[in-house]
Amino acid sequence: MSILVEVALARGDFTLDVSIATENRVIALFGPSGAGKTSILDIVAGLSRAARGR
Repeated sequence: MSILVEVALARGDFTLDVSIATENRVIALFGPSGAGKTSILDIVAGLSRAARGR
């Protein structure tokens, strides 16, 4: 199974622009507090809407 995520999210002064492509792999998201890790997962899970992307 392949995963393709290309999204952008803007919340106030914070802008998140992400492109992820993987096939049959386990991936990990890591970064400092406030980097957007949970926001990315919320968009992938359909819990939040992206400003643009798929």
